[in-house]
Amino acid sequence: MPNRGLKTRRGFILLSWTLLLIVLPLLLLTGLERRWLLALQAQQQQRRYLQALTQSLSALTLAPYLVWQPAGPQWQCHHVEQRQLCLKQRLTCPEMALLRVAPVTPSITDPITLYRFVKQPRVHKATPDRDATHSRPVSLEWISGGWLDSCPEQEATLCQ
Repeated sequence: MPNRGLKTRRGFILLSWTLLLIVLPLLLLTGLERRWLLALQAQQQQRRYLQALTQSLSALTLAPYLVWQPAGPQWQCHHVEQRQLCLKQRLTCPEMALLRVAPVTPSITDPITLYRFVKQPRVHKATPDRDATHSRPVSLEWISGGWLDSCPEQEATLCQ
C-alpha cells in the first residue's frame, strides 16, 4: 500500500510540473504581446505626430509665397495641405504680424499649432506699367528666431 501513495504523489507532482511548464510560457507570451501592442500604439502615435508636424512645417514654408494683404486685427487665412495659415497684426507691436499654422479641423490626434513672427507685409507701389488697382503685397519676411509652438500673446484668446 505505501507504494501506491508514492506513485499517486509522483503522478500529482509530474502533472503539476507539466501544467506549470505549459502555463508559465503562456503567461510570458501574453505579457510580451501586450508590450508589443503598446509599442505599436506608441509608434503609430509618433508617426501621426511627425506627419502632422511635417504638414505644418510644409505649410509654414509656403506662407511667404502666398498673397497676403497688410495684416489687421482680424485673422486672414489660406488653406494649404489640410492646414490653415492665418495672419494677424500684433496688437502690442503693429510693425509685426503673427502667422499661425493650425489644422483645418483640430483634433486630439492632430493638436499641432505653430506660430511665427513676421514683418508686416508691405504693398507694392504703383508703377507706370501697373496702376494702383493692381498693387499687391510682397511676400512675408521672417523675423529670425521668431517661430514658436505656443501662443506668444499675453491672452490666449488673441491666438484663436
